[in-house]
Amino acid sequence: MPVRSETLLTEAGPNALVLSTTLSDRGIWLDSTYLGHGSAETQITHLLVAPGRSGETESRTVAHDEIPVIHVRRLCLYDHLQRLQDFLDSLGHTGQVHGLDLAIEAVEHIG
Repeated sequence: MPVRSETLLTEAGPNALVLSTTLSDRGIWLDSTYLGHGSAETQITHLLVAPGRSGETESRTVAHDEIPVIHVRRLCLYDHLQRLQDFLDSLGHTGQVHGLDLAIEAVEHIG
């Protein structure tokens, strides 16, 4: 059965981006932060929350060219949505994204 979700985007200067997706009917959400600059590696942190599970955080570092926070922000969105899909799969749910083109346009034109 389809449920609605909402994804919010917050820019914290040119080097930091936060994406937060909530499936309020299910009590599930994912917050993702992306921090990177120039030749520095990109730091990614996810907070995953679901009923019956304590909040979980995970962090990883990727090469700047893999997810360049400043220049190609849609890659942050793709990473966030992939992590959400993986999280939903682990909970026994299937996720679908509608309006991806609008989301890409929004993330690329902030600031």
